Amino acid sequence: LFSFIQIILFFQEHLIIERGYPFESHRVTTSDGYILELHRVPPHDHTINIAKSRYPVLLQHGLWSSSADWMIPDVNFSLGYQLCNCGFDVWLGNSRGNTYSRNHIKLSAEKQPDQFWNFSFHEMGIYDLPAAIDFILSTTGHKKLYYVGHSQGTTIFFVLTASKPEYNEKIGAMVGLAPVAYLANMKSPSLRKLASIADSIMVIN
Repeated sequence: LFSFIQIILFFQEHLIIERGYPFESHRVTTSDGYILELHRVPPHDHTINIAKSRYPVLLQHGLWSSSADWMIPDVNFSLGYQLCNCGFDVWLGNSRGNTYSRNHIKLSAEKQPDQFWNFSFHEMGIYDLPAAIDFILSTTGHKKLYYVGHSQGTTIFFVLTASKPEYNEKIGAMVGLAPVAYLANMKSPSLRKLASIADSIMVIN
């Protein structure tokens, strides 16, 4: 029997290929042992200005999302396809714990949940993102890439570039969609209540 993750990956890969685009799946291991899955939709023969571009761009999803969010919509409305059509080398990130990145060199998400799930956006920023960026640049031979983050995808970028400023030199440009850096103005009553007792929750944990 196929696992749920295998079915989802097959669906995304099949959909992209069916629409006439190439698809690659790569695995990257972070320095703290999480195994991330990077998806790639490289330029193909029908792209615009293909000789001029081929510049890598990393699309990073938001909270509770995955790389599929960038590719499931129709070709005419999906940013992933539009960038590929313009000759960019499109890479799709998957943060630890999501549908595609639920593996670790030692820990099991099911058998050791307390250890496996003991992370936040901070670890995604200081471990996941640099591992993905370094792998993409090493694979493509480029010195820089473009970065597009949505929601949490922007937060982890801010964490990375603040904690490891040397990575600013590896970014050609960053585009933030619904960027999140401060939560003081959020309107959700439940989230505001949780924020007020965050320190107490950390102590209990």
